[in-house]
Amino acid sequence: MKIARLTLPLAVAFILAGSPPTAAAQNGPPPHVVSAVDAVVALARSAGDDAIQQFIDEAMNPSAVDDRDELRDHLASIRDAVSGLTDQIGVENDGSGPIVVFMGASGERHVRLDVTRDGIRGLTIVEPDPSRFSGREGAVRGHIRAIERLGDAEFPEALDRFDEDHFAPFYLETTSAEHRLQLLRAISEAAADARGVGVEFDGSRYTIRFSGPVTHDVMMEVQPNAPWNITDLELQAGEAKNPE
Repeated sequence: MKIARLTLPLAVAFILAGSPPTAAAQNGPPPHVVSAVDAVVALARSAGDDAIQQFIDEAMNPSAVDDRDELRDHLASIRDAVSGLTDQIGVENDGSGPIVVFMGASGERHVRLDVTRDGIRGLTIVEPDPSRFSGREGAVRGHIRAIERLGDAEFPEALDRFDEDHFAPFYLETTSAEHRLQLLRAISEAAADARGVGVEFDGSRYTIRFSGPVTHDVMMEVQPNAPWNITDLELQAGEAKNPE
């Protein structure tokens, strides 16, 4: 399972099943947050009391382990709440700390982490802020999710979806269908090979970074006003990583 590592409150990335949790992208969160997220994902996909006990022993901040039985019951309820919602997993940061987003056919659940360098102090199911799914932020979320999902896309159907749902009229008028098809195919290959995804925003352009054998950056700009569709999309490939 690919785990998306996000660095900004607005940044959103989504992942596909298939690979184990991975380390953060280059500009991702600190290692103790990465470890905490990986532990929560492992807990969500586990079964039985032994997995919960292991989570308490290895991932929890000792100061948070007061009533062990009560904590075990709470963690079991968290695991039950996200059961069946591990097809896609995202990691967000709304400014108050990491939120692991579990998604599946039946919906999604958001789990907020209270984490320090000494481990997790608490897990809480939280309701997503509806405003984060509307306006500019909601539109950008949708574009980024669609770009990441290109890794499993079928062509040329994917081009039809992007032309209809994501590209602005200006972009459609100034690019050819062949150019867009080749670009989306190239992004699809980068997404399929990625083992982590990070998103950054410099005030005008979003950079969606696929980390894998080769780092690929997808550069995206959107309309300044509604419906905030894509006005520019580019793919830049970095250097291949040296094998360890």
